[in-house]
Amino acid sequence: MRSLVAAVLWLLTGSSCSVVFAADYRLSGPVKCGDRSRASSCGADITLSEAQQSFNKEKSDITKCLAEQSSNEKGASLLERLLSHDKCSSMTLAVVRHLCDDERTLGGEDGYFWAPVNQFKDGNATLQTLLRMAKDAQTDNGRVVIGTLDSTVQETHLALCAVTSVRGNAGPPRGCVTVAIITPETTWVRGGYSNGFCNAMAEIRPTGAIDLLFEVVTPKGADAFSPALTKMMADMGLAFELQAGTKDSLRLRSAAGLRNSTVLQAGWREAVDFDIDLDRAGDRILVSGVAHVMVCRQALGSLDQYQGLDDAQRAVFAKTYDSNVRAALKSSCKSVIERDVKSLALFPVQINCESNRITDGS
Repeated sequence: MRSLVAAVLWLLTGSSCSVVFAADYRLSGPVKCGDRSRASSCGADITLSEAQQSFNKEKSDITKCLAEQSSNEKGASLLERLLSHDKCSSMTLAVVRHLCDDERTLGGEDGYFWAPVNQFKDGNATLQTLLRMAKDAQTDNGRVVIGTLDSTVQETHLALCAVTSVRGNAGPPRGCVTVAIITPETTWVRGGYSNGFCNAMAEIRPTGAIDLLFEVVTPKGADAFSPALTKMMADMGLAFELQAGTKDSLRLRSAAGLRNSTVLQAGWREAVDFDIDLDRAGDRILVSGVAHVMVCRQALGSLDQYQGLDDAQRAVFAKTYDSNVRAALKSSCKSVIERDVKSLALFPVQINCESNRITDGS
């Protein structure tokens, strides 16, 4: 067990008061990956300079947002002014979890960013949670907080790691990502925009079925997306029906009999069924779609001799159906921002629907 105590001075916004935190962590491990370490805890680290540059970049965006807000407020009602201000004012933390399971320190445009802890509306509470997790080394929803091996008394890095816990026994930390940098002058934390769509796009089942998975964090009801999704199905030439529809749950079914393929090149026919379910779960709507596709060659003696999709064809159908669903969901939102959230075979995209901007609280 390694313990490091670093006294940190945190200046509260608009106040001469100060609060002193002590960063005492029980576990430590390598976070920087490279020739020195290939441990499972290796993930993503960030320097203090990079954190400061991230905040400076956000402040320039904030200035632009506030300027646009000021020009739009003329003649607006009090409610409209409050809502407009909220678009630029909510800095929310993502340090006790990862946005859409995306394990990075910086997320680019409208993704992860870094700022002094007093710039966040819930900065103190979240920092206390991080410090408690680091000190106790207790798992929380499959996560644990450790200190990095590069930490010093003058600059302590706390990292959020994945961990497997079975019957009270926790395995080693994995894929650690630095989420807080504590110095004697300022505590910096990784934050992010909490509202948005988390898209894991298309996954192929062993049977060849194509699954589409989205998470929509929005106050909208599931029924708000029905017009756009049914229009999408109509545009795809699918016969559709609404089997169940409420504010919190929506079920759409669609199908097309054997026809000339609308996705593959000339010479192919297709038969399709495509179902979409939307269900509210807390502050988000889970969108799940599944497509079953069979095809046949027009050159065959029988035009109804089905065959499954090969890998290349599955990829084309998956990309096409994902693009159509994503466009339909986006069309139901007044304000949309896309950003990458995943890699490998998961066709990365995140869509922020009516997301909040942030302000400079200094």
